[in-house]
Amino acid sequence: MKNSNLLALIFGSMGWLLFAPVYADSDSTSSAQDSFNRAVNHYLNGFVHCTQANEALRRNNTDKAQQEFARYKSIKSAAAKIDKSILTSSERGMESNILYCQRVATDLEIALGKPLMDNAFSQCEKAKTSLDQGDQKQAQIQYQAFESLKDKAITSAPSLETIFSVKNQIWKCERLETKIAQLSNQQLALDKAIESATKKSSRYIESCQTALVELRKSAPDRDTLNAVNAKLNNTISYKQAALADAAVWASLQKPQHQSQKKTIEDKLKLGDQCASQIKNTINAKLIQIGSIELKLKSYSNTLNSGLKQCNTIISQRIRNVTPAALEQAKGDYRSALKARNRIRSKINDSDHKARYSDWPQTRLIHQSMQQLNACLDTSKTHLNKLALASPAKPTQAKADIPLNTPPPGPKRFQGSIHMEAPLPDFALVYLLDGSSPPQDVEVVLDQDGFTENLYVVANGDTFAIKSKAYGRHRITAEVPNLNFTADITQLQARQHRSGKVSWPDNTIATLRSNRGDVLPTYMASIPSGNYQLITLDKQNFSFELKNPAHASKGYFLLPGYDPLEINVAQGEFNSLTITRNAEASGSLQIKNKN
Repeated sequence: MKNSNLLALIFGSMGWLLFAPVYADSDSTSSAQDSFNRAVNHYLNGFVHCTQANEALRRNNTDKAQQEFARYKSIKSAAAKIDKSILTSSERGMESNILYCQRVATDLEIALGKPLMDNAFSQCEKAKTSLDQGDQKQAQIQYQAFESLKDKAITSAPSLETIFSVKNQIWKCERLETKIAQLSNQQLALDKAIESATKKSSRYIESCQTALVELRKSAPDRDTLNAVNAKLNNTISYKQAALADAAVWASLQKPQHQSQKKTIEDKLKLGDQCASQIKNTINAKLIQIGSIELKLKSYSNTLNSGLKQCNTIISQRIRNVTPAALEQAKGDYRSALKARNRIRSKINDSDHKARYSDWPQTRLIHQSMQQLNACLDTSKTHLNKLALASPAKPTQAKADIPLNTPPPGPKRFQGSIHMEAPLPDFALVYLLDGSSPPQDVEVVLDQDGFTENLYVVANGDTFAIKSKAYGRHRITAEVPNLNFTADITQLQARQHRSGKVSWPDNTIATLRSNRGDVLPTYMASIPSGNYQLITLDKQNFSFELKNPAHASKGYFLLPGYDPLEINVAQGEFNSLTITRNAEASGSLQIKNKN
């Protein structure tokens, strides 16, 4: 993209940053605020010159741009003398205004330095022409002129080095130095070529060893192996470059170059040994990966078999169900439940999570696990109906699978939390009593970030999101312990959009903006409206939650921690362990109250 177009784009998206002056109330009791407002108002007078400098740059009028920007800097300096806090404050849009003018300064710097760099490149082209014509002396003079102009351009405008096309052209021009040297002094060129071969042989072993270290410390997966294999191919290119110049190797056979020859050959030998180690390690890890993939495939097959059995239960007609059919259904349920529990235990293993959580096969396992979990919930209800419809004694069905409705919970219960440091921001506790979370939730993003620390929604709900901030924001939702990430929406300043809750129930997602200066917020997906938000400001904390519906189960959630199911119908007192990535991080004591 051309600089002028880039500047137009920047100005087009940032033009709204100029704020109307706000004058302090004459009867204000805060002299500091009055000083701040006067400083901002004075600064905004200079900001006009900053925008005019940007307009001048768009018209390629650098003289005008310099004049306007100098005025801006002068007024900015005077404003800072009134109250220097405006240079670091985000109030009244000052942070955005300062950043905008910093970009204008960079663009002005590049615009002023580019003519010098263009002259340098002109000298480079002349040097290439002279070199092609065999005029070494003239080529040397023109190349030196290029170097001088290039250095002046970069000194006056360091930002030029951030432009890829400029860096690439400089690199091409600097290659002329070797060609000129070869033309002026063949021996000098040969010495430099030998030095280059020595460096490339060093780079061969160094880059290979770096790739080998990376390979050994990483868990085996195909993406990592492909990346290391690509690095190996790049590493081998250094060896090929070191061996490519026949004149160099002819010269290395001479007695005076024997020590240099031995140095290069020793490094190439070490590089070959390293490359061989990488190839052997990759082959060994490919065999290991194949074995792991077969194991993960067996997990998927087990879950799919369990899902098939589970669906068989649901397909069993309730009318005229026989005792034999009921027993078969109960057996299918036990088998599917056992398969689910066995695979869940394996994939929740900390080693499995650390090594294979991002593998495609693991993602498929989690999808199958979710399907089987949903089916087991449905089939359990269906199995209750089958048991009631069967001529078999109800007690027989109860003896094998606890199909009874759980005992009612207490009218209220108390909880005591103990957490190890560092403390999470909050805890969320709720009961599964058939109630629903709030509807029409609205997430608001202003200049200081999200306005709430937690939003409570239900899975599948749609929520509103409104921006009161400036700039473009891309909002995402993340549930790290589930390896879940979803794009929610993109929105500009003052826009309204909507998002959908697509992460599972009983989890807390982190809502983030792609802008690093915006603190994230949290959104809990829960199937309950009877909840309590607990702010954790100390390691030991107590709470009490009413239970008018006598629910028997609920959940205790902490951001970044594993969901904790609580059963308030099991005895008067329960002690539960709070975990993070399956590791104990605290405790929750539950005491029932009637």
